Amino acid sequence: MIAAMGVSLTSYAQMSDKEMKKAVTEARKIVKEAKKNIESETGNAFQAKKLIDGAMQNDLLKDWDQTWMTAAEIYSSIFKTEYNKSVMLGQRFDTLGMYTNLCKWIDFSIVADSLQQIPDAKGKTKSDVRKNFVQGIVTYSDNLFIGGVTYLQNNDFKNAFKLFDKYMSLENQEIFKDAMAQEANFTENHSRNAFYTAYSAYSNDDWNNCLKYAQMVDDEKNEETAMLFICTSYAGIGDTVKWIESLKDGIVKFPTNTSFYDQLLGYYSGKNDNTALESFATEMIASNPDKATNYYILGFLAQQGKDYDKAIEQYNIALEKDETFTMAYDNICLCYMMKAADLENANTKVDPRSAAGKKLQAQVDDMVKQTIPYYEKWRTVKPDEVAKWGNGLYGVYYRLRMTKEFNEIEKLLQDNGLM
Repeated sequence: MIAAMGVSLTSYAQMSDKEMKKAVTEARKIVKEAKKNIESETGNAFQAKKLIDGAMQNDLLKDWDQTWMTAAEIYSSIFKTEYNKSVMLGQRFDTLGMYTNLCKWIDFSIVADSLQQIPDAKGKTKSDVRKNFVQGIVTYSDNLFIGGVTYLQNNDFKNAFKLFDKYMSLENQEIFKDAMAQEANFTENHSRNAFYTAYSAYSNDDWNNCLKYAQMVDDEKNEETAMLFICTSYAGIGDTVKWIESLKDGIVKFPTNTSFYDQLLGYYSGKNDNTALESFATEMIASNPDKATNYYILGFLAQQGKDYDKAIEQYNIALEKDETFTMAYDNICLCYMMKAADLENANTKVDPRSAAGKKLQAQVDDMVKQTIPYYEKWRTVKPDEVAKWGNGLYGVYYRLRMTKEFNEIEKLLQDNGLM
């Protein structure tokens, strides 16, 4: 194509005005030829694409709005051909090509419009792109979402994000913003669209974009998961301060989701910052006194400090608030076992055959025995967690020489393939 113009790109600077004008005229013939190829009934779409792809790289043509308008028209036509195959004719079509061409139609329209919005010598601008392409693009725009879902179903998160992001970005483009604001399918599903975009970014470890779109989600169905995306994004970015703040936000907004608590608990535990965690749990109790996890945290902190009685007290409060909070059962039993172990370790010199030794053993057995009601309650509220409460009871019954109960729990564990 350059050869046909009779000039090399490096020679523009040495041209006279007359030579430059001639070169521009010849170059523009390429664009017109491309347009002719796509508009005529016998036109060749492949040839039109080849011509316009070269024209867009030409320094003489890249600032001419007609170059980009023609490119938009050509890629619009190619897109619609594949779209009609897929939707109207039920024929095989180029999936990747169809969505790529739709994106190019959008991109080239934006470039053409940006050139048309530059005032000419008389201070006038043009609106050809807005008249000819905007409504068509908006009409077909939901195909970007459909394409994104198609890629998601194939776990192609990178291409899914590209299409979702392109769809969402239309509302921020000056050329499309008014039309998109009137597009019911887009506005009514805005939160859903943002969620899918955030999800595809999340699945690709693209934390900045995940955060951007997760913050747009406000529908009841998806906002809880979006909050988890926000927390994970801050963690992925490395912004610990905002990560902690977002976890606390998650706890307040979604008190039944333990993931926010678990992450916060893990952070403070790893930092050995019990004071901050205890302060937070106390604040949460003040704002939400019926939340079992708040009392669990206080119990956990007391347990870490080996204040087992205080820990048991807090765990019991947690169970009063929610009897299915099984971690509290587990830790109460552990606290009683630790108390029994501490008592034994503090009296290692006592002869077990003596009266003092027998008294000590009775005290130890009594502490161990106090776990039974908790294991049994756990068994009642969560029968499917047999591996946990079952093994606990197995050890207690064996230690206390409760033969009948031991045999029963042993058979239960065997029947469940746990022995």
